[in-house]
Amino acid sequence: MAGKTAGEILREAMASSEEPQEAPGGAPEEQEVPEDQEAQEDEQEAPEGQEEPEEGPPITSLTELAQAIGVDPSELYDLEITLSDSKERIKLGELKDRLQESSRLESTIREKEEQLAREYQQAYQNRQAWQAQETEFTGHMQQAWLAMQQADADFKRIDWDKFDQLDPGKSANEKQKLMARYVAAKEQLQQAQAAHQNLLNEQTQKARAWHDTKTLEAIPEWRDPSVAQTEVPDILAYAKKVGLTDEELSQAWDYRYRTILRDGMLYRKLKESSRGLSTKGLKPLPGGRTGSRSQGSQVADLVKQAKNSNNRDLKRKAQAAVLSQAFRGKR
Repeated sequence: MAGKTAGEILREAMASSEEPQEAPGGAPEEQEVPEDQEAQEDEQEAPEGQEEPEEGPPITSLTELAQAIGVDPSELYDLEITLSDSKERIKLGELKDRLQESSRLESTIREKEEQLAREYQQAYQNRQAWQAQETEFTGHMQQAWLAMQQADADFKRIDWDKFDQLDPGKSANEKQKLMARYVAAKEQLQQAQAAHQNLLNEQTQKARAWHDTKTLEAIPEWRDPSVAQTEVPDILAYAKKVGLTDEELSQAWDYRYRTILRDGMLYRKLKESSRGLSTKGLKPLPGGRTGSRSQGSQVADLVKQAKNSNNRDLKRKAQAAVLSQAFRGKR
């Protein structure tokens, strides 16, 4: 007993008091415990004046778990868990990164889908408006053409020789009226045709501008006009080699055609490079460049100005000029 601490003595005393007392004869005496006492012992009520601790909010993240157990969250990221579907063991940190990347991709996809939905809706509305205008101008042209045909038919039904003999003055007056009807109808037809052509030109310009924007989204390298100006001759040379004509190239302002042609040109260069050929670029075939020398010089000057400037409008103008010159074809 001399070497024991007070705590050890206390624990031994408590242990000995809990051992069952032996009844006379050596067998331990079993004492019945009242039911009320058992219930009271099971309940183990807290001492008076001491409230039971309230449960906190549920833990829903590693950060909350780390705070609850008093460690830095980064210490939990090295813990490994097993994925039930693949039996793959993975660290919590890597799982967190995967989930964040998946969430980012889902957010990007949703944004793209919403953007495409807006573009589709805008394109649908534009098409509806264009069709309404197309119908209107077509109706004007048809009415003017029918008026011309009717005036011509009325003129041909009359025997002007006899009419001149019967009443020269009235004949001349009637002839003048029919000619005026014909001329007025012809002018209306020409005006309707001119308005219709203006509508087509406007729609073409809008479509080209939209495809120019989509081209730069598909080929971000071309945001630098000098890069586009460098690659265009190789693209046109490739297009000529696969059989496209100037007329076909003049319609290749759809950004999908441009992207396909550029990918084909780059693949051809890569293929020739793997064969040990020169990688300095393809020599444009005859007729590869479009536009006159003066137009090319103007575009080159515009590209040079844009390259040395931070003006976005100037850069967009240079980009449009390069694309317009490249996919215009000969005039």
